[in-house]
Amino acid sequence: MDYLIAFALAFSVTALSIPLVKKLAFRVGAVDIPNARKIHSKPLPRIGGAAIFIGFMVPFLINFELDRRLWGFVAGLLIAFVVGLWDDIRSLNVWKKLPLQAIAAGAVLAGGIGIVAVTNPITGGFLFLDEWRIPIELFGFSFNILPIANLVSIIWIVGIINTVNFLDGMDGLAAGVSIIAALVLFIIALSPAVDDPSLAMLSIILAGSLGGFLIYNWHPSSIFMGDSGAYAIGLILAVITIYSGSKIAIGVLVLGVAIFDGLWAVTRRIYQKRSPFAPDRGHIHHQLLDSGLTQPQVVSHLYIVAVAIGLAAVFYGGIAAFFVLAVMLVLTVSFVRLRGARV
Repeated sequence: MDYLIAFALAFSVTALSIPLVKKLAFRVGAVDIPNARKIHSKPLPRIGGAAIFIGFMVPFLINFELDRRLWGFVAGLLIAFVVGLWDDIRSLNVWKKLPLQAIAAGAVLAGGIGIVAVTNPITGGFLFLDEWRIPIELFGFSFNILPIANLVSIIWIVGIINTVNFLDGMDGLAAGVSIIAALVLFIIALSPAVDDPSLAMLSIILAGSLGGFLIYNWHPSSIFMGDSGAYAIGLILAVITIYSGSKIAIGVLVLGVAIFDGLWAVTRRIYQKRSPFAPDRGHIHHQLLDSGLTQPQVVSHLYIVAVAIGLAAVFYGGIAAFFVLAVMLVLTVSFVRLRGARV
């Protein structure tokens, strides 16, 4: 019952905040103007992330007593959200955004949340990353710098932040896939293998806040989450997947197509001698749209992919989830190529 109440509260606070956020967006100039690369045809507010952030924080603060780890999480989340909001209003250069994203990840690490071992979800076993430790004292606090583990953690958190940002290119896509990921993580967190109520609560609160936003973001959207939303969602998902227990990492496979798409986008742009973060219409969702599908059809297809991977992860584990991910990628790319779109 606590989970249902937390979901409903997150959903309601987000949904009720959207009208106010819309008005604020037009006042501060946080408006997305259509252009040749954009799909929408009229100016739309792009700081929906503010409503998502509020909708997440209210039930989070009610349900959690902040300790050092959670203070680090809140600090990192606040930094990520503010950087995204700043970008939504003023448009930051990517080479300024990346260091700030890394600082947000560093705040999470300072609280004590980080990857200390890499798990193979298929074969099991661990590769420990925390054997090299550098103890330090700062402002009366004791820390251990773990050079390898910290670097991997920062790359992971920044990577998921940008994965969600890359995914946010179509009405309802990033929010919907992230909801599916959060619900999968919720189920896995409650499973006997993980049994972590804190992770379950974080996941269901995120799902609720995203649900309250999605009712406004479904096609035709009346508001975008913007970088403020993508950065906050990405950091929350990244933290949930590394917060506790190796089994929880299986849930990130739901984002597998988005991660593949992000890596392919960066590789493609570098090969073309462009900035790896230069926007284009080469993402999988753009290619599906160019192949003749409508926006709702593209989004529904990618929802189905995420649900299929999530169900495989929940009921059959890592091997099945990886297999479904591979099959879905092959089928999606093959469909795009057969319809004449360029991948």
